[in-house]
Amino acid sequence: NPGEVHLSAWSKIPGPPLSDVWNSLLDAGRLSLYYGTQFEKFESIKTKVEWVLFISGSVGLVALAGQWIPLLPPICIAVSSMAALYSRVGQHSRKAACLYFIRCDCQAVEQKLESLWSKVQSSLISDNEALDEIQDLKDALRIVTDKASLAGLSFDREINQSSWEEIIETKKAQYATAR
Repeated sequence: NPGEVHLSAWSKIPGPPLSDVWNSLLDAGRLSLYYGTQFEKFESIKTKVEWVLFISGSVGLVALAGQWIPLLPPICIAVSSMAALYSRVGQHSRKAACLYFIRCDCQAVEQKLESLWSKVQSSLISDNEALDEIQDLKDALRIVTDKASLAGLSFDREINQSSWEEIIETKKAQYATAR
């Protein structure tokens, strides 16, 4: 598993509850970053398409009204039509909206895992309670990620890998200073 981190390299974490919580915390963080990056990608595409539609429509309207260049209005209409078709076929607005909510759900699970991490480290929860809670949070995360599959969102290996690398460094730095 590319996200599996062996903590012995920088920290001694005893027992399954802590390692399970840690690996799930990394997974939730990775997914938050992954879906956030995907959201930003589709939001950017959506915004660019909207600008192309606005500019080509405005230029075409002004050119038509001013009778500047006879071919400009048909060119602007063609560009607008292609941008609208690209937006419709790509469903960038729908994908961006789905990714936004999926990212929010992943962040909520990540926050619960951070809380569980604190409880386990402080021995405020028994191993069995921690294992039960971690299983519930893993199930919640699985349900969230299933939404992406149901929405027809494709998987991007590069974004996934960079999300793993970023979250590992972020969490290691966050929790190394918290000790």
